[in-house]
Amino acid sequence: MFSERKKLLMQTTITAVALVLVLVYNFVHTGGLLASYVEPWWIGYVAALGIELAVVGLSLQIGYRRRINDTTGFFYFVLISVVIVSALANMSQGHLQRYTTELTWANLTSIDVIQGIVGIAATALLSLIVMAMAEIVGQFMEREQDTNVDTSSQVPMFHSATEAVRWWHEQQPELTPVQLAEQANCSRSTVSRALDGDGNHDHR
Repeated sequence: MFSERKKLLMQTTITAVALVLVLVYNFVHTGGLLASYVEPWWIGYVAALGIELAVVGLSLQIGYRRRINDTTGFFYFVLISVVIVSALANMSQGHLQRYTTELTWANLTSIDVIQGIVGIAATALLSLIVMAMAEIVGQFMEREQDTNVDTSSQVPMFHSATEAVRWWHEQQPELTPVQLAEQANCSRSTVSRALDGDGNHDHR
Protein backbone atom coordinates (compact mmCIF):
# COMPACT_ATOMS: atom_id res chain seq x y z
CA MET A 1 0.00 0.00 0.00
CA PHE A 2 1.20 3.50 -0.80
CA SER A 3 1.66 5.93 2.06
CA GLU A 4 -0.20 9.23 1.92
CA ARG A 5 3.03 11.04 1.07
CA LYS A 6 3.75 8.69 -1.83
CA LYS A 7 0.23 9.14 -3.17
CA LEU A 8 0.60 12.90 -2.93
CA LEU A 9 4.00 12.72 -4.61
CA MET A 10 2.57 10.63 -7.46
CA GLN A 11 -0.36 13.01 -7.96
CA THR A 12 1.96 16.02 -7.91
CA THR A 13 4.33 14.36 -10.40
CA ILE A 14 1.45 13.70 -12.80
CA THR A 15 0.31 17.31 -12.38
CA ALA A 16 3.83 18.59 -13.03
CA VAL A 17 4.11 16.52 -16.23
CA ALA A 18 0.71 17.80 -17.39
CA LEU A 19 1.80 21.35 -16.60
CA VAL A 20 4.94 20.95 -18.71
CA LEU A 21 2.92 19.56 -21.65
CA VAL A 22 0.44 22.44 -21.51
CA LEU A 23 3.29 24.94 -21.31
CA VAL A 24 5.00 23.33 -24.31
CA TYR A 25 1.76 23.61 -26.31
CA ASN A 26 1.32 27.25 -25.30
CA PHE A 27 4.96 27.97 -26.07
CA VAL A 28 4.79 26.48 -29.57
CA HIS A 29 1.45 28.14 -30.33
CA THR A 30 2.30 31.57 -28.92
CA GLY A 31 5.88 31.42 -30.21
CA GLY A 32 4.70 30.70 -33.75
CA LEU A 33 2.19 33.53 -33.50
CA LEU A 34 4.74 36.07 -32.27
CA ALA A 35 7.40 34.87 -34.70
CA SER A 36 5.14 35.86 -37.60
CA TYR A 37 5.14 39.47 -36.37
CA VAL A 38 8.82 40.10 -35.59
CA GLU A 39 12.24 39.86 -37.18
CA PRO A 40 14.29 37.82 -36.58
CA TRP A 41 11.64 35.16 -36.06
CA TRP A 42 13.30 33.50 -33.04
CA ILE A 43 12.66 36.59 -30.92
CA GLY A 44 9.00 35.59 -30.99
CA TYR A 45 9.85 32.29 -29.30
CA VAL A 46 12.01 34.05 -26.71
CA ALA A 47 9.07 36.32 -25.90
CA ALA A 48 6.72 33.30 -25.73
CA LEU A 49 9.05 31.60 -23.25
CA GLY A 50 9.05 34.74 -21.13
CA ILE A 51 5.25 34.81 -21.17
CA GLU A 52 5.01 31.16 -20.09
CA LEU A 53 7.48 31.69 -17.24
CA ALA A 54 5.58 34.81 -16.20
CA VAL A 55 2.26 32.94 -16.03
CA VAL A 56 3.77 30.17 -13.90
CA GLY A 57 5.57 32.68 -11.67
CA LEU A 58 2.44 34.76 -11.20
CA SER A 59 0.39 31.66 -10.42
CA LEU A 60 2.86 30.49 -7.77
CA GLN A 61 3.08 33.97 -6.28
CA ILE A 62 -0.72 34.30 -6.11
CA GLY A 63 -0.99 30.90 -4.42
CA TYR A 64 1.70 31.76 -1.90
CA ARG A 65 0.19 35.15 -1.05
CA ARG A 66 -3.24 33.62 -0.60
CA ARG A 67 -1.85 31.07 1.86
CA ILE A 68 -0.24 33.81 3.97
CA ASN A 69 -3.32 36.05 3.62
CA ASP A 70 -1.41 38.75 1.73
CA THR A 71 -2.80 40.96 -1.04
CA THR A 72 -3.00 39.41 -4.50
CA GLY A 73 -4.87 42.11 -6.45
CA PHE A 74 -1.91 43.38 -8.46
CA PHE A 75 -0.78 39.86 -9.44
CA TYR A 76 -4.30 38.92 -10.53
CA PHE A 77 -4.44 42.12 -12.60
CA VAL A 78 -1.19 41.24 -14.38
CA LEU A 79 -2.28 37.63 -14.97
CA ILE A 80 -5.67 38.70 -16.35
CA SER A 81 -3.93 41.24 -18.60
CA VAL A 82 -1.68 38.51 -19.99
CA VAL A 83 -4.74 36.33 -20.69
CA ILE A 84 -6.59 39.17 -22.45
CA VAL A 85 -3.61 40.10 -24.63
CA SER A 86 -3.04 36.44 -25.52
CA ALA A 87 -6.72 36.01 -26.40
CA LEU A 88 -6.72 39.09 -28.65
CA ALA A 89 -3.55 37.90 -30.36
CA ASN A 90 -5.14 34.50 -31.03
CA MET A 91 -8.27 36.15 -32.41
CA SER A 92 -6.14 38.37 -34.66
CA GLN A 93 -4.21 35.38 -35.98
CA GLY A 94 -7.41 33.41 -36.55
CA HIS A 95 -8.95 36.33 -38.46
CA LEU A 96 -5.84 36.60 -40.65
CA GLN A 97 -5.89 32.90 -41.51
CA ARG A 98 -9.60 32.83 -42.24
CA TYR A 99 -10.06 36.11 -44.09
CA THR A 100 -6.44 36.78 -45.21
CA THR A 101 -6.69 40.30 -43.79
CA GLU A 102 -5.34 41.85 -40.63
CA LEU A 103 -7.80 42.38 -37.81
CA THR A 104 -8.50 46.11 -37.42
CA TRP A 105 -11.06 48.21 -35.62
CA ALA A 106 -12.91 48.68 -38.91
CA ASN A 107 -13.43 44.96 -39.55
CA LEU A 108 -13.79 43.94 -35.90
CA THR A 109 -17.53 43.52 -36.38
CA SER A 110 -16.90 40.81 -38.96
CA ILE A 111 -15.79 38.41 -36.23
CA ASP A 112 -18.39 35.80 -35.44
CA VAL A 113 -19.52 36.32 -31.83
CA ILE A 114 -19.53 32.61 -30.98
CA GLN A 115 -16.05 32.10 -32.43
CA GLY A 116 -14.79 35.11 -30.52
CA ILE A 117 -16.19 33.78 -27.25
CA VAL A 118 -14.73 30.34 -27.92
CA GLY A 119 -11.31 31.84 -28.67
CA ILE A 120 -11.27 33.93 -25.51
CA ALA A 121 -12.63 31.08 -23.38
CA ALA A 122 -10.03 28.64 -24.72
CA THR A 123 -7.18 31.02 -23.95
CA ALA A 124 -8.55 31.80 -20.50
CA LEU A 125 -9.13 28.10 -19.77
CA LEU A 126 -5.53 27.22 -20.60
CA SER A 127 -4.29 29.97 -18.32
CA LEU A 128 -6.58 28.80 -15.51
CA ILE A 129 -5.33 25.23 -15.96
CA VAL A 130 -1.73 26.43 -15.76
CA MET A 131 -2.57 28.47 -12.67
CA ALA A 132 -4.28 25.54 -10.93
CA MET A 133 -1.51 23.06 -11.72
CA ALA A 134 1.19 25.51 -10.66
CA GLU A 135 -0.71 25.97 -7.39
CA ILE A 136 -0.73 22.19 -6.78
CA VAL A 137 3.00 21.91 -7.41
CA GLY A 138 3.69 24.98 -5.27
CA GLN A 139 1.65 23.64 -2.35
CA PHE A 140 3.50 20.33 -2.46
CA MET A 141 6.89 22.06 -2.49
CA GLU A 142 5.87 24.21 0.47
CA ARG A 143 4.55 21.20 2.35
CA GLU A 144 7.81 19.33 1.81
CA GLN A 145 9.82 22.31 2.99
CA ASP A 146 7.67 22.76 6.09
CA THR A 147 7.91 19.04 6.89
CA ASN A 148 11.70 19.09 6.69
CA VAL A 149 11.95 22.18 8.87
CA ASP A 150 9.54 20.87 11.49
CA THR A 151 11.18 17.46 11.64
CA SER A 152 14.70 18.80 12.13
CA SER A 153 13.73 21.39 14.73
CA GLN A 154 11.38 19.29 16.89
CA VAL A 155 13.21 16.01 17.43
CA PRO A 156 12.26 14.76 20.89
CA MET A 157 14.48 13.05 23.47
CA PHE A 158 14.38 9.26 23.07
CA HIS A 159 14.72 6.66 25.82
CA SER A 160 15.85 3.92 23.45
CA ALA A 161 17.02 3.33 19.91
CA THR A 162 13.77 1.50 19.19
CA GLU A 163 11.78 4.56 20.15
CA ALA A 164 13.97 6.72 17.91
CA VAL A 165 13.59 4.36 14.96
CA ARG A 166 9.83 4.22 15.30
CA TRP A 167 9.56 8.01 15.63
CA TRP A 168 11.68 8.66 12.54
CA HIS A 169 9.76 6.01 10.61
CA GLU A 170 6.48 7.68 11.55
CA GLN A 171 7.76 11.13 10.56
CA GLN A 172 9.40 10.05 7.32
CA PRO A 173 8.06 6.65 6.19
CA GLU A 174 9.99 6.92 2.93
CA LEU A 175 13.35 6.49 4.71
CA THR A 176 15.25 3.29 3.97
CA PRO A 177 16.54 1.06 6.83
CA VAL A 178 20.03 2.48 6.29
CA GLN A 179 18.73 6.03 6.54
CA LEU A 180 16.68 5.16 9.61
CA ALA A 181 19.78 3.70 11.26
CA GLU A 182 21.66 6.94 10.55
CA GLN A 183 18.87 9.14 11.91
CA ALA A 184 18.36 7.03 15.05
CA ASN A 185 22.11 6.47 15.52
CA CYS A 186 21.77 2.71 15.81
CA SER A 187 22.48 -0.51 13.92
CA ARG A 188 20.42 -1.88 11.05
CA SER A 189 19.51 -4.92 13.18
CA THR A 190 17.94 -2.56 15.71
CA VAL A 191 15.99 -0.93 12.92
CA SER A 192 14.74 -4.33 11.74
CA ARG A 193 13.62 -5.34 15.23
CA ALA A 194 11.95 -1.97 15.84
CA LEU A 195 9.98 -2.16 12.61
CA ASP A 196 9.06 -5.78 13.27
CA GLY A 197 7.70 -4.79 16.68
CA ASP A 198 10.48 -6.54 18.62
CA GLY A 199 12.44 -3.82 20.40
CA ASN A 200 13.58 -5.66 23.49
CA HIS A 201 17.28 -5.58 22.65
CA ASP A 202 18.37 -2.13 21.59
CA HIS A 203 21.86 -1.46 20.29
CA ARG A 204 23.30 2.01 20.08
